[in-house]
Amino acid sequence: MGIKLMRYATIDIIICPNCRFYPLEVISFETQTISKKTTEISIPFCRTYCGLNKVFLTDVESKTIVDCKLCLTVDIIWGLVLCPHCCRWYPIISGLPLLYPNYLKNNRRIKALYNLFEKRFYDALTKFLHRCK
Repeated sequence: MGIKLMRYATIDIIICPNCRFYPLEVISFETQTISKKTTEISIPFCRTYCGLNKVFLTDVESKTIVDCKLCLTVDIIWGLVLCPHCCRWYPIISGLPLLYPNYLKNNRRIKALYNLFEKRFYDALTKFLHRCK
């Protein structure tokens, strides 16, 4: 059994560690499609918020969301988890969302991961930060 990586459906269960806002946004830079049997899933798969379509499930009819099977076969390798409320961002590095609170970001190893991400995706980060101001 392989490692479960970040998927759009994960956004349904994540809150911002900084301000506790929900829902967060996800932006993917690199994805990987996996072959997985998704015949026995209930639609909609998410309970409250669809991260792929960026809609609350109470706002749409569940039958109109046809991407549930697609959502479960796409792993996000590199991306961003964004909080539109407090403008915090959290990197997705090698499929893992790093949702560290502020007080842990000064850790040497965590800071190195954030610096790696900032260098690789500087343009996307500046675009988000300008949108938050």
